[in-house]
Amino acid sequence: MASEDGITFKEEGNKLMTKKDWDGAINCYTKAIECDPKNHIFYSNRCAAFIRKGEKEKALTDAEKCVELAPEWPKSYVRLAHALKGLGRYDGVAEACSKGLVHDKDNIGLQTQLMDAKNHLFFAQIEGKWHGSVPMELGGYNQELNFVSIDKVFVKVFDKEVETKMRIDASRDPIHMDLFVLNGG
Repeated sequence: MASEDGITFKEEGNKLMTKKDWDGAINCYTKAIECDPKNHIFYSNRCAAFIRKGEKEKALTDAEKCVELAPEWPKSYVRLAHALKGLGRYDGVAEACSKGLVHDKDNIGLQTQLMDAKNHLFFAQIEGKWHGSVPMELGGYNQELNFVSIDKVFVKVFDKEVETKMRIDASRDPIHMDLFVLNGG
């Protein structure tokens, strides 16, 4: 089959993606790859379909092939970062984004994913319960912070526990965490 057939299969796959027919799109992109196994866009598109279908390992395999075929194409790294994020491998997400930003420093998608990865990596360091005392000049009381998810913290002060929403900004030095009290605290 000629490369033109691959483009036809890719276009059909794209139509199926808009209809959320992940299996149909994967089938079309697979046929496109059979027509032209050196076309990185076919792997990129199939990777996107695998991500949407939840087939994370297959998405990663296609993303890695896309990077291999087109190491200077920033979208290769976007796909790789998405696949790695689906697997919870935030160190790999950060690395993929950093490599992609070498080729397109203004790529908002890569910048956003890099920030998200850094935030998740920071959260992994603080997850769980923390106990401490506030200095006397600020009131001298004990507090407990229970970091339960990337955006949720329970704060216990004076035997009262409140749920807060957390926002991390790991791009700053020092890292910033903002806590917002929910439910009238």
